[in-house]
Amino acid sequence: MDSVSLQLDGLEVTNFTGYAIGGDMFNAADTWSVTMTNPGWRVAGGIPAKLFVNDRLEMTGMVGSIIKGYNKREGNTIRLQGRDLMGLVVDTYCEEFRGLQGVTIKALAEYLLFGSRVLKNSTWAGIPFLDRKLIKVPEQTTGGLAHKKKAKKDPIAAIMGASTPHAFSQIEPGMTVHDVLSQYAASRGLLFWSAPDGTMTFGVPKAIGEDVVRYSFVNRHDGVGNNIENASFYNDYDRRWSRITVVGQPQGSSKPVRGTAEDTSYPFRKPYVARSNNDSLTPALQAKAIRDKMRRDGWRLDITVPGHSQGGYNYRYNELCRIYDEDLEIDGTYLVYGRTFELDKREGTRTHLQIGLPREKA
Repeated sequence: MDSVSLQLDGLEVTNFTGYAIGGDMFNAADTWSVTMTNPGWRVAGGIPAKLFVNDRLEMTGMVGSIIKGYNKREGNTIRLQGRDLMGLVVDTYCEEFRGLQGVTIKALAEYLLFGSRVLKNSTWAGIPFLDRKLIKVPEQTTGGLAHKKKAKKDPIAAIMGASTPHAFSQIEPGMTVHDVLSQYAASRGLLFWSAPDGTMTFGVPKAIGEDVVRYSFVNRHDGVGNNIENASFYNDYDRRWSRITVVGQPQGSSKPVRGTAEDTSYPFRKPYVARSNNDSLTPALQAKAIRDKMRRDGWRLDITVPGHSQGGYNYRYNELCRIYDEDLEIDGTYLVYGRTFELDKREGTRTHLQIGLPREKA
């Protein structure tokens, strides 16, 4: 039997009549909502909230809205809604508009998220409730622009590091903190999301062979081992290309640079070319990021399964899974990139999973 609890400023709540706890590593902020009747307590908006599933922390966020009501059948009702801490990053607009040439991913993130004084003459205070210890950045390389010789020999290895400076030109009025950091991350072939404990994370989706296959989902005609309640499959070749090329024009140079990425699962030749005005090191990573987004947009499997866990592990995104579905003719290893825990009076506890193609290593 799955258990869900909500912790609010020292108060623990478990008596829900319904809930939905969403999460998608490709979307800006994860959402949650819980519904109760006759709660017998009061809660204020804008306070920290933590959601636990089977005694494991699955979301750290805030109470965003409170909806109260009553009816003759159920009595007083209350619905709390909110997002994870990334919601604050999405909502907070930058108040300092400055150039960022040579600033590293880590330095920029610490400046915008935590108010670090790594940039001179800054009065930016950062975002409340974030723990400055909870930040995760790539560790493939260290050092900065001083490693130009190494970057020329192996530019991909060099630019994946969090300490590699970026030619991000300017924070403009109207940009949010999330706008800046997500665009910055995308130019490095990275995603930007918040982990369940609130860790601000720069990273990439898992690829086959990089980690264990955590879950198994089955739909067989003979019914043996079936655990998929319903499923829908979307495969759109019009939204994917076989080869992605990004052409960059480094500042102060008339010589263009380019990077490419192949989608080996695409059945025929269809090239795609994009232009980037970023620095000379990132086109290959940008090409990979575009390819991975195309694969996600063009191939999607949505399934619903009973309960919230499998083999002692709650369902989480950025985990690999095994799918065998005889109706949809799917058989292979794929990536869970989104999940929603749900409690419904009629259906009980269920989990909706968004599944896509795993990242290609090359």
